[in-house]
Amino acid sequence: RLSPRAGTGAFTINLTVTDSTGQTATTTKPLTVNTVNPPTASFTASPTSTAAPGIVNFDAGGSTAASGRTIATYSWNFGDGFGQTTTTPFTSRPYTVAGTYQVTLKVTDSDISAVATVEITITPWQPVVKVSIIRSNALIRSLARIDLDSYTSLYGHG
Repeated sequence: RLSPRAGTGAFTINLTVTDSTGQTATTTKPLTVNTVNPPTASFTASPTSTAAPGIVNFDAGGSTAASGRTIATYSWNFGDGFGQTTTTPFTSRPYTVAGTYQVTLKVTDSDISAVATVEITITPWQPVVKVSIIRSNALIRSLARIDLDSYTSLYGHG
């Protein structure tokens, strides 16, 4: 058994097997342990806050692999039940429901992974109402009331 505290380098592995009659056999093999650094996962979301429906762009171009290695896959979990695996660091996702989402990226080189998470906020869509009252030559003596859901504006002209 090789302890993780043993570190890297050359080791000799001894294996001894004993059968039911007490007979034993031993073999010795060399083992070389090398350290492989994991990749680094990093990404940005733009925008990190938008109104629904909205599209968020993701850029994992800041993710890096260890020297001599390359990132093979970018696996995205968009936090809304959908995911995607790509071989390029860029993707986007439309969000149609308001909420806070934890977006997770897992980058993998040939056999080692790293993970990063970014939080995005999708706010409810808010209608924008523009009202123009144009005066003619006649005097306008009225009160106009515009009521859209909970949005109320009063305009009085004399």
